[in-house]
Amino acid sequence: MLYRSLLALFLATGLMAVLPAAAQITVNRPPALIEAVRTGNVDELRRLLAQDGNPNLQDQDGRTLLMLAAGTGNIALVRILLDARANVGLTDRLGNTVLYWAAGSGNVDVVQALLDAEAPVDQQNREGVTPLMAAARGGHLAVVDRLLEAGADPTRTDFTGRSAAMWAEESRVRAVVDRLRAAGD
Repeated sequence: MLYRSLLALFLATGLMAVLPAAAQITVNRPPALIEAVRTGNVDELRRLLAQDGNPNLQDQDGRTLLMLAAGTGNIALVRILLDARANVGLTDRLGNTVLYWAAGSGNVDVVQALLDAEAPVDQQNREGVTPLMAAARGGHLAVVDRLLEAGADPTRTDFTGRSAAMWAEESRVRAVVDRLRAAGD
């Protein structure tokens, strides 16, 4: 509130012109494509992509449009981006893949669409966490089953030595823990 009041005062009095460039504050809005994905605006996303929009555009954290859509579990946005040739192999600044984001959201349809597009099933992020571990942590049994069917390795461990079954214990979803323990034997 104080920020807006000061900004209004500076603009009204013309003082912005006398401030050094480093002291002038700019408000950065996310690009329109990112905003369309974040708000789930299917029509706007289609329109912007048709105007030579980059389906692999990344936000300030290195998350692609596809990662943002997958993270919300929005299958319509995911399909539009896949049709626009969004790259399923890119990673964000932490090394997370689009399949990691989808697995964590728990939407099995999004996970399946990404697997159909040949997203890497067992790629680890910078901490060694895989999509299977993300699904296990969230207690998403259907996603865990789909990833196991696609060849995810239940015995792989992160860099602290935790397996997907150990991650599943945090979710407290007994069926996920049991499924991963059985798959790891």
